[in-house]
Amino acid sequence: MALQLSRTQRLVTRFVGPEMAAAIEAHSRAWLLCCPHCGDERSIWEIGGIRYKAVGESRNLLRCPSCGRSGWHKLHKAANFPVTNAPALPLVRFILFTVLGILIVSAVIVGIILKIIGVL
Repeated sequence: MALQLSRTQRLVTRFVGPEMAAAIEAHSRAWLLCCPHCGDERSIWEIGGIRYKAVGESRNLLRCPSCGRSGWHKLHKAANFPVTNAPALPLVRFILFTVLGILIVSAVIVGIILKIIGVL
């Protein structure tokens, strides 16, 4: 049974090409969260997240689905971490257009507010 993608995964993979989407999924599947209590490991992709071209290891406070206890799950790369050279341009373009869209919407909202209060 195929897992459904989270909103974030659907949004990002919709706006990048199939090659980039596959690279993002492969990288995200290779980043593992490890439960400090039972040792259960699951990938960032499985819990609905994305981690692409990232570095460093962190700890995340989560509830483990196996043992049910909350704890600081350690994030680390799997031994079979993929080495992909997918172009980063589609992802950069997606991020830039998203930020630009947010800025435009914010400017329109501020303009409407200023017009309503009589400044413009």
